[in-house]
Amino acid sequence: MSILSDLFAGSELAVLAGILIFFFVVQALGASWQARRMVSTMKALFQHGTLAVGMSGNIYRGKVYAFLVADDQGAIVKAQQLKGWTVFAPPRPIEALIGLQLGDLLVEAPKNKGLSKKAMQAFSMAARTLMDRLEERQAALNVEADGCTALSS
Repeated sequence: MSILSDLFAGSELAVLAGILIFFFVVQALGASWQARRMVSTMKALFQHGTLAVGMSGNIYRGKVYAFLVADDQGAIVKAQQLKGWTVFAPPRPIEALIGLQLGDLLVEAPKNKGLSKKAMQAFSMAARTLMDRLEERQAALNVEADGCTALSS
């Protein structure tokens, strides 16, 4: 420890290292807080039906996360988007999508419902995931039903 204190004693390097460590800790705490908020949002949405998350964008132009909840018939029950440059960006409900069918978000150029192209791409990704999940669930139910009818014959 004395070697490090001798090396950094009274130098600008020690100040710079302290500043870097401080900002690293602040960034790590902010990321942790944002992740906990996102998980709690997902848990709350999951109570309303099947949930999928879509993402669009990149690190340089910003990302948009889309949360979609659908019922067993493929109707959208809840829709929220998370976008912004800071960890303080809250998820916002998107009322315009509620009641639509998942297939309405999968067309080549979906009506934007007042949303950006990036947001619509994220919602389309989530809708595709939900449709795949609902199809898998329906296929499993059909296999189970076929097995029950074979046993009863």
